[in-house]
Amino acid sequence: MRKLSLILLVLLVLVGCGEESEEITEAKTEPVDEFVGKWHAKSINGKPIDDYFKELAIVGFEEELDEELRTLIDIETNWDQCCSVDADMWIDFKSNGTYERDLKIETVMDITKILDDIGVEESLDLIDPEDEVDDIDEETKSETGTYFITEASYKLIPNTSAEDRLYQVEIEEGNWRIDGNSLTLTYLDEDGSSFSLIYTKSN
Repeated sequence: MRKLSLILLVLLVLVGCGEESEEITEAKTEPVDEFVGKWHAKSINGKPIDDYFKELAIVGFEEELDEELRTLIDIETNWDQCCSVDADMWIDFKSNGTYERDLKIETVMDITKILDDIGVEESLDLIDPEDEVDDIDEETKSETGTYFITEASYKLIPNTSAEDRLYQVEIEEGNWRIDGNSLTLTYLDEDGSSFSLIYTKSN
């Protein structure tokens, strides 16, 4: 099996995202003190961040399995026995109009635990010795750039090289809302569906 890249899956999901919102220019941007600070992602499209990446991991892991192994193993049902995902995603808006954001994902996969539990010894013969069926992998993406905001809209302009950006877009635009200690950033996928991330502010 090839090494699973959850970050690559995220990029494929989010590529081309952008929302038709009020055009933002530097002249129209007004400082918002409550916007400034470091925010940690808690949910994506209403799902806890780890659950969101778990769903991506299940799809990715199953695609990497040999066809015969897929008939024997239900990764989703046996997730707690074989696999785990730990994700940390944050964005830090500076008072000088710049930002940093980071995504770190650690994935653990060991399908031999499932095979042992279901007692299918002959299935172990289906595993190529070179396949990574027991693997711990950590991926990190970091991005910096400039941001502009109006009363309800935001624009992020990365200055990081394209291959190092969290999302493969030149400019990210959408709407923002702060409710207490929560920041919601919302924009649209290419198909018009809404994509929403909720962050909480670090103390």
